[in-house]
Amino acid sequence: MYGQGLPCPARAQREEYPVLRLGRTGQALSVHDQLMAAAQTASAGYNDPMKQLLIHWITVAIALGIASWILPGVTIETPWALLVAAVVLGFVNAIVRPLLVLLTLPITILTLGLFYLVVNGVAFALAAWLVPGFGVASFGWAILGALLVSIVSWFIGGFTRGEEGH
Repeated sequence: MYGQGLPCPARAQREEYPVLRLGRTGQALSVHDQLMAAAQTASAGYNDPMKQLLIHWITVAIALGIASWILPGVTIETPWALLVAAVVLGFVNAIVRPLLVLLTLPITILTLGLFYLVVNGVAFALAAWLVPGFGVASFGWAILGALLVSIVSWFIGGFTRGEEGH
């Protein structure tokens, strides 16, 4: 259809952008092409596993800091305790929580997934019990803390992931 002399709307729209600089081959690049190249370059480094782990660790640390700031029942005494708590919470979520999910699957199904909040609270309380300087006042605060950390991590993760949704 577009090969029969009719203009392609996407091409016409892209050509409306002003040209700012030249590419490697000497051809002019539009602002659209420059932005797309920058996005591809930025998301290309996200495939590095160590970079992913560091970004995840920082994200969880920020989320834990926000949770301790908002929730009076979640306390973190020092910045070192915050960083250690983020690492321990990551290990607990990677090792212990899958076992808890498997063991509690029948009750999670019966409660239509609501029991998963309790599983997350148990993992959060376990991490607080393991790390000196990271405390939870009660199990209810552990459930709320786990929920808030999940929400904040999800929100921050939306900004740190590339367009492909890694």
